[in-house]
Amino acid sequence: MADRHTLFWLDLVRLQLAPTPPHRANNAATLNLTETPPILIQPETFDLVILDGHPLPVQRPGDPACIDAVPLLGPRLLVSQLFIALSSAREGATLFIKLVGTPRDDVQRIICMLDALSDEIILNKPTLMFATQESFYVVARGLRNTTRAGRGLGISLTRQGVLSGLQRLWTELTFGRAGDDIKTREGRWNFICTKEQFKKFYERRYAELTAPVLKVLREALEAKIEVDRRGGL
Repeated sequence: MADRHTLFWLDLVRLQLAPTPPHRANNAATLNLTETPPILIQPETFDLVILDGHPLPVQRPGDPACIDAVPLLGPRLLVSQLFIALSSAREGATLFIKLVGTPRDDVQRIICMLDALSDEIILNKPTLMFATQESFYVVARGLRNTTRAGRGLGISLTRQGVLSGLQRLWTELTFGRAGDDIKTREGRWNFICTKEQFKKFYERRYAELTAPVLKVLREALEAKIEVDRRGGL
């Protein structure tokens, strides 16, 4: 086993995934960013990539790890994992990812992206473990470099285009950008699709994919309410 595996002890939110903007050069040292090991972003390396997209607590302005109230953690861990996964996975590989909250903008766009860049996508939620929580699992099989012709999604992507978008998003989350407000934050995932495109082309497909997940969640919550009503018996 030791000959076949290499273990890296890394803080993924500290990996530098894009160049430091010139106007933030003085702040880069305070973030303690480290160089990404080449094997983690070497193309055509892995047949299976497993990601944990469970969101971390977002830090508040004034925390040492924040620059201009931009959180260091939170979505950056997910963005870093997606970048590494899409950089290193072979064509035809399988991606397995845990996500939380089907109504979230980032979750919606990520599933849309995985659907567009894979041959098959499956959403699953266990009926016992964490059944009352919003977490669920996504399996994307047959990863491709471009959306396969005939997919009929109305949205066409390239893996390289998504990687470039993730790098821009990583830079924004790490160093911030001028004029950052609610409107610009809502558009962070537009490199996959805009809200309008999602609603027009993918909303029905998304509802079909997430229906089994929401069914398990609803039934688990109903059962919990009934148990609580009976006094926990």
